[in-house]
Amino acid sequence: MGKPTQKEKARYQLLRQKLLDTYRGHFDDILSKPPTAAVDQTQHRWETLYPALLKPTRHAVLLNTFHGEPYFQHPGEAPTNPRLGGSLDERLRNFDLKSSGEVSPLELLEDAGRWLPPSCPLQLYHLPQQQTDSSKEYLLPPPLKNLHGLKNYYCLDFASVFPVLALDVHPGHTILDMTAAPGGKTLSLLNHLRSSLVPTTDTTASASTIKTRLHVNEIDFQRRKRLRVVLDEYVPANLLPSTSSTNSIVQITGKDATEASSFRAETYDRILLDAPCSSERHVLHQLHKQESASNLHKDLLNWSPSSSEKIAKSLQLKMLTNAVQALKFGGTVVYSTCSLSPHENDDVIENVVRLVDKQNRKRTKDALRRREADRESGDDSNIEKDGAEDVPHPPTKPAQTPLPELWTLEIDHASWSIGEPTKHGWMILPDQQDNAGWGPIYFCKITKKRKKGSR
Repeated sequence: MGKPTQKEKARYQLLRQKLLDTYRGHFDDILSKPPTAAVDQTQHRWETLYPALLKPTRHAVLLNTFHGEPYFQHPGEAPTNPRLGGSLDERLRNFDLKSSGEVSPLELLEDAGRWLPPSCPLQLYHLPQQQTDSSKEYLLPPPLKNLHGLKNYYCLDFASVFPVLALDVHPGHTILDMTAAPGGKTLSLLNHLRSSLVPTTDTTASASTIKTRLHVNEIDFQRRKRLRVVLDEYVPANLLPSTSSTNSIVQITGKDATEASSFRAETYDRILLDAPCSSERHVLHQLHKQESASNLHKDLLNWSPSSSEKIAKSLQLKMLTNAVQALKFGGTVVYSTCSLSPHENDDVIENVVRLVDKQNRKRTKDALRRREADRESGDDSNIEKDGAEDVPHPPTKPAQTPLPELWTLEIDHASWSIGEPTKHGWMILPDQQDNAGWGPIYFCKITKKRKKGSR
């Protein structure tokens, strides 16, 4: 893209201000602070949130438990503990940064276990909060590989783990990761289920004996290729699809999640929908970098105040509606975005509940109409003629068209150790927990249940 004209620069600045005004409006509530006699301590939320959003995303280390025992233990080999304090810890602590002139912050690595539920099997450690986008601010050694080429850790936004925890997966579930790339949440799901996926030390054991199934979907070809690379780097080969086996634990598909025909109805126990969204933090980062740059950022030039509403209707609502259709009764879907906009978060939840109610009313009305038509068509069916004399027979009740099986959506309002509640879900923002830098991540847990009296 060439150097922008003055007209393009003016348009860029106008759109930038509209974007900031839009999201300031979403977070215009007042933070209460103890007032003093001399100074008004009133502060609006956006005044703390905006600077936090401009900082680099704070990452965490997810330890890959497929890297160590019992998955690849060899006879006579000393056990390797994948926890920090085992091989990963030694590699981090022994990593020499002196030659680069940097001061290692690795001693500041924090065990994230205190923020996780007690039953959570995931092993995560926080990296220090970066103040700039410079990769030199902290340096990690490259991930170690075991004899099978599997890496021992993966970096991700700590907040992104919480939708996986909310999904509450268990051994034996059939699970759909509906829009899975780049793969961090998929790895979290697999590590969460690790003990049930490979129950023995025999790496040649057939996966056909394991009931748990994880269907990983991504429509974009390039993103799906990257997803497969990530899985190959972190997950044992006998769990992944191969040309020699069609019965692996993990199945990778490229279906369009906005199409109702892409997924069979009432198939999955759990569905994770990490929906495509506006990703405002990414856009804000680009705005901040390019305030004095020559090129204009395409994401902003494509943005408008109604962008969130458009993506909510054209993508997110369709995907969530299809996820609900694909759920078994009693199953759970967790809807998640990294958007700040309520249009893409709580409004999508409200709209899918409203849509399900509308579908229920229509299906019931259609069934009652068919019942009435059946009765009318059967008025003369109980009378037979024998010559000139009509011989009445006792009337038989015509078969009734059954009423459809209807369902309702139950929203879970559980609290979590980090973040704050929204109208329907939960939000983790980077200015929370003393500007910890996590998020933004919105998620909402929904359970599909039969409507009482529908059958």
